[in-house]
Amino acid sequence: MTTDATGHILVVDDDDAGRDMLERRLRRAGFEVQSASSGREALERVAAESFDLVLLDRSMPVMGGMEVLRTIRRELNARDLPVIMVTAEAQGESVSEALDAGANDYITKPLDFRVALSRIRTQLGQRRAERRLQHSERRYALAVEGANDAVIDWNVVSGELYASPRWNEILGLPPGENPRLIGDWFNRVHPMDLVRLHQAIQAQSQGIHPNLELEHRLRHADGTYRWVRSRCKAVYGPEGRPERISGALMDITALKTADPLTGLPNRSYLIEKLTQSMETAKATDAPLAVLFLDLDGFKYVNDSLGHTAGDELLTGVADRLSTTLAAGLDDTVMMSRLGGDEFAVLVIGRGDGKAEAELIRRELSEPFRVSTHRMYVTASVGIALYNRSYTAAHEILRDADTAMYRAKALGKNRLAVFTDEMRAQVTERLRLGNSIRDALVRGEFQLAYQPIVALADRSLVGLEALLRWPGAGDVYATEQVVRVAEETGVIFELGQWVLEEACRQLLRVHAAMKGCRLPYIHVNVSGVQFATGDFDDRVMDALKLTGLDPSWLGLEITETAVMKDVEGVLVSLKKLQAHSVRLSIDDFGTGYSSLSYLNQFPFDTLKLDRSFLHHLDRAHGNAEIVRAVIQLAHALNVKVVAEGIETVEEAIWLQQFGCEYGQGYHFSKPMFEPELMSFLAQSAPVEATDFPKG
Repeated sequence: MTTDATGHILVVDDDDAGRDMLERRLRRAGFEVQSASSGREALERVAAESFDLVLLDRSMPVMGGMEVLRTIRRELNARDLPVIMVTAEAQGESVSEALDAGANDYITKPLDFRVALSRIRTQLGQRRAERRLQHSERRYALAVEGANDAVIDWNVVSGELYASPRWNEILGLPPGENPRLIGDWFNRVHPMDLVRLHQAIQAQSQGIHPNLELEHRLRHADGTYRWVRSRCKAVYGPEGRPERISGALMDITALKTADPLTGLPNRSYLIEKLTQSMETAKATDAPLAVLFLDLDGFKYVNDSLGHTAGDELLTGVADRLSTTLAAGLDDTVMMSRLGGDEFAVLVIGRGDGKAEAELIRRELSEPFRVSTHRMYVTASVGIALYNRSYTAAHEILRDADTAMYRAKALGKNRLAVFTDEMRAQVTERLRLGNSIRDALVRGEFQLAYQPIVALADRSLVGLEALLRWPGAGDVYATEQVVRVAEETGVIFELGQWVLEEACRQLLRVHAAMKGCRLPYIHVNVSGVQFATGDFDDRVMDALKLTGLDPSWLGLEITETAVMKDVEGVLVSLKKLQAHSVRLSIDDFGTGYSSLSYLNQFPFDTLKLDRSFLHHLDRAHGNAEIVRAVIQLAHALNVKVVAEGIETVEEAIWLQQFGCEYGQGYHFSKPMFEPELMSFLAQSAPVEATDFPKG
């Protein structure tokens, strides 16, 4: 903090010698000084730090002093940041231009330091005087605002409490119900705030804190709670004990319960209103519905147009829907923003909420104008209906959220009503997620391996590592385990374990196959694993930990995972390719139509999904699709692996189509490591050749 004799000054001059000399002299005069050698550096420092004054050289290369001054003045006025121009041009026109552009004063070169010092101190003195005036104006504004507070005066000895009429206005009480005893105040305090209030009063009474300032809730006449800020001060008697505690209560409900972006009620107010509505519904059997609304694809608005456009869209949605829903319905429908692109709607005493949900969808069908863009928005809506099994507001809100996710799973822009079946599914998913974590800690997961062979000679070229959970028996399919692992976030630990274990076991396979063709290991990768942005680092960590050469590792990524984040995945894959890690696109043809994207990614092989292989002899269309995909891959210099080959006829046809590699039960079922070792020992040694890259 600066005193009247000092200040924080930025000296801007491209002349190193002159700038250094001026810095030293100003520091000896008691100022805190920083410098910039160019206009660009000066603007960066002003943006990053707080200065009391800028000494700005007018004549500088690239960005002159006048341009710097005009840029500063677009953000900070002459009172906020005084600027003194330093110029060798003392002509009236030059000085007038600087003053018109917002300079507070000017100094001519060569500098007379005494004159410069006097002008600097004058500007800093004026700035401090203006700051004191601003503070005084703020205090006056606060005093005016305080006139709208409820004044309270508590006689600590007698327990009597006086409150001004504003107290009744804040709490919706009739004029005759003024509080008379301190209990009338405390009895209205929210139970969760009462202990804090007692502690604050005790601390003030004991002299620990001279003033009491606390935000807490008071019960309104309608049963809801209003937020108030209490500011009180104790008056002590001759013996040092508090005799009175006096002050004011300000109603800050609007600040505490409104979403700052949209102005809608926020989550805390929603919970309070929902709690009150549940009590009414329980007593009267009136219907109560909670709608949970989530915009579809909102992330892409932020990613493509920026968060400012996203905020503009959210505000537009909130304005349109809240206006439509509230039209002529009094307080039976209330919309609130929960955060992000999530909204909730309470439908009180009007039915099951489906009519309101359809109204929301109709209103969103009209386009929104965001900046210069015209865009359409859809929403997935989940509904939960109140019944007596609900004991807290967050429970029914949770179930509406669950129903919303069901609506998204059905294809988005849908409506779903919560059912007991959904609750059972959520509970089972939670239980499975916990079981997966426990199984990973206990080492219950294992890897099975299915051979990949060259169709030309049926020789082994690779092994695909497949996750198995023997301890779960036939209860959970691998796809279900992976899906829940992705939803719960345990996929990162599970995926890393698979990667490291596959590398370790491949090294043991290689040690047992001296003189034979050594297979590569292929590990499946979840698209979620790319979400952290450091997937390539995790792969290289696993290779370093196990000692496996990167060129023996292949990663299989589904086209769906690739298309979710094309740019992010592409960056990671190119880094891995630079380390010689092999890359395959898995389950090709089952997700997006990504043929046009295939040449952007550094894939070595394409894995043709097994669904294309069924009935190749009877489904001429299937055969032509397979042939076309193989030809496309070859045109892009990518090899093809066909999955799920079950018959010799399928293997022959695929070889005739030009497919290089295959895997499936025709060649071998997946095997755990001991069984795999026996299988390899019985296989005839083959001269080592590479599994060619694309």
